[in-house]
Amino acid sequence: VSGLPAQERCRLVAVSPGGSDVAASWSARYDGTARVVGTSGFPERQITALRVESASHRLLLLIRLGGHPHGQSGGGQGVRSR
Repeated sequence: VSGLPAQERCRLVAVSPGGSDVAASWSARYDGTARVVGTSGFPERQITALRVESASHRLLLLIRLGGHPHGQSGGGQGVRSR
């Protein structure tokens, strides 16, 4: 995600067929990276997408998780903020 103002509040939202759940939140920094650890009440296999949003709910990044065998997300994917 690029072009964010310094200290922009961001959040990671897990999406499932049953709704959505804020899994993590952080403030954007100018150093270009963020390591975000979050948790959701949804079982991993039910999560269909991850959304990175601004505090005002503006969509910054959408990561679709469908199409993985046995509902696994594939892991190891990083999101870099610049």
